[in-house]
Amino acid sequence: SLGSGRGERHNGWRGTRLLEKAGSPHPSGKNFQQGERKTGIPVGGKTGQMPENLLEQMNLLLLKMAAFLPGTHVNFLRRNLLKEVRTILDIGCGKGGSLFFIPAHKYLITGIDIYLPYLKYCVKEELYNNCILCDANYLPFKTKSFDVVLLLSVLEHLTKDEGIRLLRTTQDIARKQVILITPNGMTVQEEHHGNPFQKHRSGWTPDEFKRLGYKVKVYGFRFAKGLRAVNPVKAFVFLLLRAFIYFITALIVVIFPTLGGGIVAIKEFQTQ
Repeated sequence: SLGSGRGERHNGWRGTRLLEKAGSPHPSGKNFQQGERKTGIPVGGKTGQMPENLLEQMNLLLLKMAAFLPGTHVNFLRRNLLKEVRTILDIGCGKGGSLFFIPAHKYLITGIDIYLPYLKYCVKEELYNNCILCDANYLPFKTKSFDVVLLLSVLEHLTKDEGIRLLRTTQDIARKQVILITPNGMTVQEEHHGNPFQKHRSGWTPDEFKRLGYKVKVYGFRFAKGLRAVNPVKAFVFLLLRAFIYFITALIVVIFPTLGGGIVAIKEFQTQ
């Protein structure tokens, strides 16, 4: 959900701080006492919520279940997130969907996004210790300011040149690890949910990340990505079907990676 945009400058960094809770790692390098936050998109609707929020909750539930299924990308992420981690930067945080594989109470997490409605949702639900409105092309953070940087479903929303620059920047910001998810190859997606930054602008391959030193896993099944429905009951059935297809094709996509629907790539850094 990141694209071009502008953030204001504040104390030498670019971005608009929407929420600063106790425990927030500040760009100045100062840390605050740890506070509480919620653990992802909440289960159970609220008055006035759109039906698609229910679908998001269903999808989040399936992702949490998939964290314990070997061969799924969520399980791969959960197993490979370093244990000795304190601070996490979630670039393109959206509505907090990145939190599905992270034990919320263990970390101080900063979420950033270019789309204000998403961040307002995160602030309202207290999903992050800190929320910042800014552009991924102009990240406001110092070198080695976070243990882990997440780029989950972000690169495809940038041009290729922007994506390459962002990968270099995240490697400067991260002390220990960069974790990313992106579709396998170019997938067509236009603007939706009223968010102009949802359009896909680039496609990536496993070999590109391998050449950059990432550990790569291909997951899912390319042709299962189109399973969608407006009706909540049908959508839930389709989500279950897609999860089942992802699971049974885990071995197939290892042998034939071009059939995989998505890429998980992880890069770790030596720390002193």
